[in-house]
Amino acid sequence: MAGLLGVTPLTGPAATKSALRRDPPPTILHLATHGFVRAESDGPTQRVTAGLGLAGANTPDADGILSAEEITHLDLRGTRLVVASACETALGRIHDAEGAFGLHRSFAIAGAAAVVASLWNVPDRPTARLMTRFYRAYLRSGSAPEALAEAQREAAAQNRPATEWGAFICHGTP
Repeated sequence: MAGLLGVTPLTGPAATKSALRRDPPPTILHLATHGFVRAESDGPTQRVTAGLGLAGANTPDADGILSAEEITHLDLRGTRLVVASACETALGRIHDAEGAFGLHRSFAIAGAAAVVASLWNVPDRPTARLMTRFYRAYLRSGSAPEALAEAQREAAAQNRPATEWGAFICHGTP
């Protein structure tokens, strides 16, 4: 993706929370990592936590989990597009008429104009193929919803299983 977008990716130890707090914020933020949504019950109340794994996420004393709450405190005003290319990034706790509160909503609260996120666990290689198609279409059209639909139609036309391309949805429009 970095080659298509003409940027230098932050990978491995450079993919930290502090790297997300740069000024000005990126125009496009692509996060290809592990995402999770976890429900925890404490009697009658249920708490749902969502997050993304960054550098140090597998180290006990490191601070490598970026939570949905922490995302809301990022300054993403000016970010036209966030792509949360990870598992379950569009899931969250459902609040009656307000929809799901999760990672995708957190990015919107932080200021991102559009967020592409997933509804279920996504396989790595097929997701990378879908994202390449998506960015090619996005660079042509400038519209995340149109680009995602085009990439998904291409995958379907190649008889790829829906589990490889159907998880991703787009919220907002840049």
